[in-house]
Amino acid sequence: MQGTNGSSPRCIALMGIIGKQVYCSIYEKRASVCRDFQPAWLKGEPNERCDKARLQWGLSVLTPEVWNQPDNFPKAA
Repeated sequence: MQGTNGSSPRCIALMGIIGKQVYCSIYEKRASVCRDFQPAWLKGEPNERCDKARLQWGLSVLTPEVWNQPDNFPKAA
């Protein structure tokens, strides 16, 4: 996907400021690579790709506890 092969990969459809507030500008028409990408622990399983992306943007990795405490959910990558 365009924008994801740079030193700081970021999909060009991702709008906003990473670590603050982001959204997908083409959510209803997003590519299968986006639909298939699961955040870590969403279904009780880790995701190394999610962890790697978050760390590259200076965000902490997600933990299983996050999904039980939505008010404390870390910012999205």
